[in-house]
Order: sequence, then structure tokens, then C-alpha cells
Amino acid sequence: MNDLPTPRMTTAPLEARAALADRREQMLFVVLRNAIPIIGVFFLGWSAQNLIVLYFVDTLGAMWALIVALALNFPEARTATTPPARFGQFVTMILVGCFLVAFLAIPLGMPLFIFLMATEWDIWAAFADQGFILGVVSIGALSLVGMLRHYQHIQKVTPEDASVKRDFGVLMTRWVIVLIVIYFIGFLLGPWGAYVMVLAYAAGTVAMELYPQWFSELFGKSGRTATAHSTPESTDAKPRRKLRRKSKS
Repeated sequence: MNDLPTPRMTTAPLEARAALADRREQMLFVVLRNAIPIIGVFFLGWSAQNLIVLYFVDTLGAMWALIVALALNFPEARTATTPPARFGQFVTMILVGCFLVAFLAIPLGMPLFIFLMATEWDIWAAFADQGFILGVVSIGALSLVGMLRHYQHIQKVTPEDASVKRDFGVLMTRWVIVLIVIYFIGFLLGPWGAYVMVLAYAAGTVAMELYPQWFSELFGKSGRTATAHSTPESTDAKPRRKLRRKSKS
């Protein structure tokens, strides 16, 4: 009787239930957060055209954050030793990021610009709207915070192994969805096309946050997993690998 094994409680079901609860909470939070602009546009009188412009600015800001964070982690950006030189390199990388984003804004934003001009969007009325100005300022501040967060993340891994390619692909794919809506639906619906763009952008954001791996594969493979700087390859690993290749040949 004493030799019988005593049953032990397993924590696997409890962990699975906790993970499922967290997943449901995340899905609910993401859906509700992206439903706020939709409610504002359809029921509170927000301008759908102004909102889609803010979405475009937000996409460019997120791309800028990724580009600058990656550039600041390149070895060439760490050659300065004095504070003025470091500050100069920091400003240079920011300006380079602005130039690259401005270059990307031309092909990404031209269809939106044509759509806004065709629907007689008033840019001066948009800038007279305090909500629009607050949105632009908020996007700028969040882009700066995002750049610092990406910079700290890339510091922990090699720049080649960071998730910058995946994140950039996700941002690009989400905006491509909006461009598809502009080309196939937006011009046909006129001003109402902006409402469809808002829905498409919100749906793309939900998919991006809940299924980033699947969403990024629409643009390209995410590549390798991140490798920390604290685990570099040993010095004799490469010679051993070369010997194995010679023996196989």
C-alpha cells in the first residue's frame, strides 16, 4: 500500500487557463482601443479624412522610430567619445531618418494625396482643428518614445538579429491594405471612401497586434530569432566549422 505513487497536481491546466484568459483580455483591449476612432467617425462627427491622414502620419512616425533606432546602434554611430560629438551624431541620425521617411512618404502617400484632393479635403480646416493638431503632436511624442524603446531593444541583440525587419514589414503591410482600399474602393466612393479606409486601418492594426508573425509574413519572412550580445560565438568555432566542411567535401 505504501509503495503506490501519490498523485501529483499538475500546473499545466492552470497555466493554460491563465494564458487563455490573458489572450482574451489582450484581444478585448486591442479591439476596444481600435474601436474608439471608428465610433468617433461614425457617431461623434469626427472627420474620416483627418483621421486617415493621422493614420498615415502615425505609420511614418513608426517607420522613423525603427530607422533611427537601428542607425544609432550601428558601430559607426558609436565612434564619438565626447558629449558634443555624440549629440552631433544623434542629431545626424535623426535627420537621416527624417530624410528616408520623407523619401518613403512620396510613393506611400501619393495615392492618399490624390484621393484627398479629389474629395476636396481642406488642409487649412484640418490644421484649425485642435483635435487634429493634438493628434499630430501626440504621434510625434509617441514616435520619439518608440524610437528610444527600439534603441534599447536593439542594444540587447545584434542589429542584424533585431526584429526591425519584421516590424517594418508589418507597418508596410498594414498601409498597403489602405492603399488597396484607395485604389479599388476609395475613388469610387468619394468622401465615403475615407470611412472604409478607417475600417481597413483599424482591422489591420488589430491583426498586427494580435498576430504579428502571421501578419509580417505577408510582407516577408521575419528572419532569425534575436541573439544576445552576451553569447558571442567562440573564437575557435569558425575553424572547427571550416574543418567539418573540408572533411565533407
